[in-house]
Amino acid sequence: MPQPPGPLLSIDTLVRRAVGGEREAFAEIYERYVTRIYRYIYFLTGSAPDVEDLTAQTFLQAWRRIQRFEPRGYSVGPWLLRIAHNVTVSHLRRRHKERQGIPLDYRDPGRDADPALRLEEESDADRLRVAIMSLTPIERDVIILRFVDGLSYAETAEALGRKVNAVRVAQWRALTHLRGILSSPEKQEILVTRNPRR
Repeated sequence: MPQPPGPLLSIDTLVRRAVGGEREAFAEIYERYVTRIYRYIYFLTGSAPDVEDLTAQTFLQAWRRIQRFEPRGYSVGPWLLRIAHNVTVSHLRRRHKERQGIPLDYRDPGRDADPALRLEEESDADRLRVAIMSLTPIERDVIILRFVDGLSYAETAEALGRKVNAVRVAQWRALTHLRGILSSPEKQEILVTRNPRR
């Protein structure tokens, strides 16, 4: 009889049990990683209904593949992020409709009282999203994983299948590009006209 996966079990123990077919262990892995996966997908798509579906697809694919999971020096988190990335990229390739803005409940509700402030926040968020989406794929992924998901350099390197130094270089380049884009109104206008999926 399988033991119930408690909150004190290590992720490695949960993975071993999930690889052995224990649904309860995989459910605990889901609980520990669903927020991170949701945030990652949301930042790439900007569409709450799509995010829920893509997050579900990510974990469904993970469950189907968990028995073949081999740690090989990295944990299940980067593996899940890689699945989420592949699911999301496939979805974005199929979808050519306009991107929706960030939902109102994504912000601090205390700041919604001032419509001018809310409009400024939306404008800033849109400009930042457009600027990030204009980066190269590796730069974009590094920025999202490091600053949206809060991963360390090592965790980001694992998730992307890169060396830590490559992640550091990509982050430096991405921040340099973002600084140039966001400080130049002309570059921002070019990006907005090229990327109407705001």
